[in-house]
Amino acid sequence: MAIVTRRFNFEKHHEIFARKKFVAEFTTLDEAGDAVDISGWALKFVVRRRGGAANDAEAASVTTAGGGITITNGAGGVCQVVVAASAMTMDPSKDWDYELSRTDSGEEGVLAYGFFPVLQSLT
Repeated sequence: MAIVTRRFNFEKHHEIFARKKFVAEFTTLDEAGDAVDISGWALKFVVRRRGGAANDAEAASVTTAGGGITITNGAGGVCQVVVAASAMTMDPSKDWDYELSRTDSGEEGVLAYGFFPVLQSLT
């Protein structure tokens, strides 16, 4: 079973705002389009400035161990990512990318990635 790395670009209509809580659901699929059982996996979601080096500081980062990622349906391959408003400090005038990865030792791999446009909040 090969896991498919999915590119999903968030767009402005997804309404990701600076200084507001971000919540998204991701489903991990195999090459046949079937859900992959992610029960017990260690996951990490990061946001970094587009075009930055891999060792640049992460603008936001949450993990399953830290409680920012919850596996809501392990057998169905579904997890929910929650980034607190206090961590959503990205500058809306810059371009951002995200990555959701499996981080289990020996099983590391990117599950989803893409653009992460951040809008300016008025409050």
